[in-house]
Order: sequence, then C-alpha cells, then structure tokens
Amino acid sequence: MHSEDVLADVLANLPAVPINGTYHRSVANASLYRKGRKPKLLFSLGAGMNGARFTPKGGPPCLYVSAQPVTTLSEVSGIASSLVLAGLVAIPQPTTAFSMNVNLHRGILDLTNTDNLDKLGTTLAELDGPWEEQMKNGEPVPTQDLAKAVYESKRFQGLQFFSHEAPGQVNIMIWTETVKAPSVVEVIDGSGKLADRIPKIRKRRTTT
Repeated sequence: MHSEDVLADVLANLPAVPINGTYHRSVANASLYRKGRKPKLLFSLGAGMNGARFTPKGGPPCLYVSAQPVTTLSEVSGIASSLVLAGLVAIPQPTTAFSMNVNLHRGILDLTNTDNLDKLGTTLAELDGPWEEQMKNGEPVPTQDLAKAVYESKRFQGLQFFSHEAPGQVNIMIWTETVKAPSVVEVIDGSGKLADRIPKIRKRRTTT
C-alpha cells in the first residue's frame, strides 16, 4: 500500500463508479430486535463500534451490503457460503435477511478492479488480510488505512470489494452520511412494517 500522501494523489484521479441496483443485508436478530425499540434495518453505527475490514473503531457510520443474498448470510455468520449452500453446516444464530434499492449517484471506488489496485500500490491478497488479528495486535490495518484515505478524499460514497467469506462475490461498503438526494438506500418492504431509508424523508408540519 502506498503512503498516505501518495494515496491522496492517486485517489484524486481514480474513477468513481455510480451504483444503481438491488443489494442485500443480513443482521443478527440479537442486534436488531431489542425490547421497546423498533428494528432499524439500516442502523449504520455497528461497524464503528467494534471495527470492520474497512472501518476502524470510531470510524464514520457505514453499511456493509452484498450483491448476492447468500453472501450476506456468510458475512453475518462467518461461514463460507459454499458450506451453507451444501447444507453441511447450520447458521449459528437467527438472522433477518432483507433487500434494498441502492442508488449512489456520486459513485464508489471499485477495489475489484486490478488496475485501481495497481495504482493504489495494493493487492487483492492485502485487501483480504487478517484485519481482526492486526487490530488485536495493535498493528497497522492496510484496509482501514486505505478506507480512511478514500473517505478523506471526499470523492467517493463507499467501496466495492470482494467478500472474504464468499470468495468471488462482491460487497459494497457505504458511508451513510454521503447518501444525500438524489442518492438513496431504501429497504424493500411491501408491508411497510420495517420500512427504512437513507436519507430519511422529513414530514412537513401542517399549519391550520
């Protein structure tokens, strides 16, 4: 990975790829359903509480979502999707899986594009490295350092990258504070009971 200064120069010239499609997410029920609280499917502070591959502890609010539904189960449970599909293992905890419409008009940085990786001075192997172990040992976490540089460039709304738990499948990480109209992330919920979207629609006060 290049140094912070070099990354800043490189990021100024890399393309931002707009996203417009259906993505998927699974959330452990223990985190989603809490007494006296309405479930928030698009709660975006979780990754920053404990850290994640592209999110240091205390990092900006974000959502990790997947291009394929089965990948979300692998991500939330830590089990390879091939084993789940083969029926060789069971999901260890109850989860809620859902889909959402994602429109990011400003675009994301595509870390599945090897040309981009070459310019950033990184590799797929480095991006798939043991970030949890690195954090635990107090070592630099290259993926988090890269995400910090991307975020600070203010050019991208998130990152696209390959899943660790489901090799070959694609995830995106969205910085939710960058999702402003006409961009939108909205849960697909025909019942309306679990409806959620970013940005929120503010109800106008009526005057009499």
